[in-house]
Amino acid sequence: MGESEFIALVCISLLGGEPEQRHYYNYGFDKLGNHQTTHVRVDCETETHVYEIGKDSSSSFDSLHQTVFASHLTGKTPTILIFDTDDRFGQHETQIRDTARLMGVTFKHMPRQATLRFEQTGWMRSRPKPVSLSPLN
Repeated sequence: MGESEFIALVCISLLGGEPEQRHYYNYGFDKLGNHQTTHVRVDCETETHVYEIGKDSSSSFDSLHQTVFASHLTGKTPTILIFDTDDRFGQHETQIRDTARLMGVTFKHMPRQATLRFEQTGWMRSRPKPVSLSPLN
């Protein structure tokens, strides 16, 4: 399972949210004086929170920026969810957690065993529900 599929599964199954939500905003003007528009994509969004989801690596440092900006656009609580890949709370998690606290961003950490179990049992959540058959007469 790729990272984007894993994030979508976590968003829907664990957080009860909608993955990959786009939020548009204006910036500057073009040569004709029209607003320039672009968007940001939020990893997961619920009724009250915007989540950026990442691994315990330096590539997740930008999650702080992304979730704070998404919070600004939506008015929702900014949250970072970091997945542990090496069974230790290391330098990257420490930097992200401490900076998140300073910025008022909620920090959540998913231990490696929980991450592995969630990933390994994904097939059960994606199976079709059994059909209830009525007895034959």
